[in-house]
Amino acid sequence: MIRAWAGALAVVIVGCTGGSPNSNPDSPRAATKAAPVVADVPTKTAPVTPPPAVANAGAGEDWLVWWFHGDTWRTRWLRVDGEAASVVGEREALIVGDAGRLWQIERADTEVAVKSCQCEHDDLKRCPDAGKVTMLGLRARELGGDSAVTIHEARAEPLQGEDMEFGLQVVGGAQARLIVESSDSGYFCGAHGSYSVVDTVFDVAAGRKLELQPDWWKQLPEPIRRAAVQSIEKEYNGCHGTDLSTNELMNEHAYFAGAALTLVRGAPTITWKLAVSAMYVCSSDYAYTGQSTSGLVAEAAPLGLAGPLPAGVTAALASIGDAKSLGFSRLTLPDPERAARLAAFTAASERPWPELGSRARSIGGSAGQAKVDEGRKKTREKNYAEAIAAFDAAIEIDADLVSAYAGRGYAHLLAGDRERARADFKTALRKSDEPKLQAAVWFNMGTLAAQENDTKAARTAFEKSQAMRPSKQAEAALADLDAPGN
Repeated sequence: MIRAWAGALAVVIVGCTGGSPNSNPDSPRAATKAAPVVADVPTKTAPVTPPPAVANAGAGEDWLVWWFHGDTWRTRWLRVDGEAASVVGEREALIVGDAGRLWQIERADTEVAVKSCQCEHDDLKRCPDAGKVTMLGLRARELGGDSAVTIHEARAEPLQGEDMEFGLQVVGGAQARLIVESSDSGYFCGAHGSYSVVDTVFDVAAGRKLELQPDWWKQLPEPIRRAAVQSIEKEYNGCHGTDLSTNELMNEHAYFAGAALTLVRGAPTITWKLAVSAMYVCSSDYAYTGQSTSGLVAEAAPLGLAGPLPAGVTAALASIGDAKSLGFSRLTLPDPERAARLAAFTAASERPWPELGSRARSIGGSAGQAKVDEGRKKTREKNYAEAIAAFDAAIEIDADLVSAYAGRGYAHLLAGDRERARADFKTALRKSDEPKLQAAVWFNMGTLAAQENDTKAARTAFEKSQAMRPSKQAEAALADLDAPGN
């Protein structure tokens, strides 16, 4: 798990993992994400430096505003003069700009094979396909030119697992800086599934992820940081048996976990995410994540979200109303360059934006496996009663379907029924000697024992999991057992 910017905004929020491309078996507690809290932040915005004069274009400035609403992107070219803004052009597409350059943002997806967990990992090409899945990608193509920049590269290699889902969306930005959120979930050959979210900021003009100082976010107004941390303080202290104050959590333990820009009743609104690292028995993503919201503030300048926006742009946004994602770009275009860029903008292709997510398509799956997939989906949704019912149905169809016992045990564990969980885990271990599944089940057995404060049994289970399939999660769990006080 990445717990800081590490040179770019790249924060991973990982849920109950079971061997995904970037993760391994994890603990069974659902990720904690608090509802956003509106921070009471005094109005304070950074001054905007006036752009160079735009020759022969009349008074005013050129701006692009782009937003996602319903199921598509729209970009509007505005001519802004004081409090007035006129629409020069509009495209059903995502187009961003920086100074005199414009890019159209496009999806660049690939389709890859899904292989069975019974295949040997080092010989996947020889293994028959069990399904297909669309891997999501993103690129920027410069308008009026031939160059293209890869923003998010789609995976090209086969995947192992079942019931996979992937997501990719732009959640805001300014100028040519895009905040991109990617996610994946599924069962990657473990006893239970995984869930991860990665936020990155990509500078299209520079052709790379944005590099920022690791602690830049500590300059944000205190009300923003405090509101986010306070939303998770009680749960964190309750699980860890600590009594840390908001200041201690905020100043000594919190880290930045992302941001997004939306339009709420015509007002640009930033959602800030701060997280605090947690023990594996407290949260399956090893973190509690809290949120708060604010308007544009001067301290958000590193993301380009400082403001203030010209009155004409503000009025134009107010006329749009609400949008799931929002961005804006100011252009500096002297004629005849302005005419050429406007012509390229007007000619930009308009086509429906692809789905924001994709799901693996199985080939010839059994009725029992379909019920297992349903149970896993209900488990991810934290609907444990329906998940257990689906696993029950899978076992009724096929009493030897080991994944059904492992999945039902995991759902029982999440629901707090340790005895039923233990019984299902033991059945899964008895019915299958497949190392990947056994490693994940032993990890769950270790988590169960840790919850019962049986340190010896927990250590034995985690060691067995680590021996069968080394993972950072099992390593971290053993390290927690060796920590002072355990």
